[in-house]
Amino acid sequence: MDNISLSVSINGSRNRSTFTDCLSFNFIKERYTPYSVFSGSFLINETFGEIVDVEVTVNNTLIHKGVVDVCKKTISSKGMVLYISSRGYSLSLGHCMLANEIKYGLTLTQLITQSYAPPYVTYSDTGKTVNYLYIKEHASLWEAVVNHSLKLGNFYPYISYPNKISCSMPVSKKNILLDNADTIISYSENTDNTKIISHIHMRDLDGTYNSYNLKNSYAINRKIIRHKHINYDRQWTSDSSNGLQYKINYFMRGSKSFEVVYRGFNGEDINDAFSIQTNLIVMPSKNISAVNIFGNNKGIFTKLTAYVDNYNNI
Repeated sequence: MDNISLSVSINGSRNRSTFTDCLSFNFIKERYTPYSVFSGSFLINETFGEIVDVEVTVNNTLIHKGVVDVCKKTISSKGMVLYISSRGYSLSLGHCMLANEIKYGLTLTQLITQSYAPPYVTYSDTGKTVNYLYIKEHASLWEAVVNHSLKLGNFYPYISYPNKISCSMPVSKKNILLDNADTIISYSENTDNTKIISHIHMRDLDGTYNSYNLKNSYAINRKIIRHKHINYDRQWTSDSSNGLQYKINYFMRGSKSFEVVYRGFNGEDINDAFSIQTNLIVMPSKNISAVNIFGNNKGIFTKLTAYVDNYNNI
């Protein structure tokens, strides 16, 4: 049977309180966002102080651990209702601004521990080093992690449950087959051209415009013309072509996608895989790019999205 539990830590107490009488909830995480987001309302039968930590488990999978954004305790005809919204601790990766400098010969561990290691954020490190990382002014730790991962293996990193930095595909992954038409609520195939650019132009070190240029044939073939000009990017001094391509790739994120909504939740995460096989829908296996779990008195539902872009399902 599907189930959800909310576990909270109270400021000044070593004990946690757990609530399972959920009125409604919504959880979402996706490939290019370095944190998960949860909100939900629960019936409670106790009073307590300030909540300082949130954990959410769905069908025995810990999907979220994070800080409190909003907390409300309301007395209504239904009883005492706790509403809470939270973002994962990996949110700090995007909020920790680094000093403007060049770092040499760093492993992922060195990059994080020499910066501002956020609480409850984990990662696995291959021990490989990059020659250098140029930290732009106002750049975040997450931007540095992204560039580190791209330099090592052309791989855009993502966050695994609940706050783990993943810089490669999972060693072992779930393969979810949806073959019961009664559990599938909807299926769609989507195109989103709102973010893509057609040309990118970069100055050189002397400030001369259009010294480096790259076209996006995907956009041009669709008669989408959007030019973007940028200053010289010292991050890719030795590889300017790849540097421009990475920027085009990011603007292409989620340009095509497949989505399915089904009843229940099977514990799948980003870069696990799902396929569909019914009388009406046949979709071969694709890696998951976004997970949206939601529910109310009608049950728990999951929306899985598979992007088809330059980093997903190529």
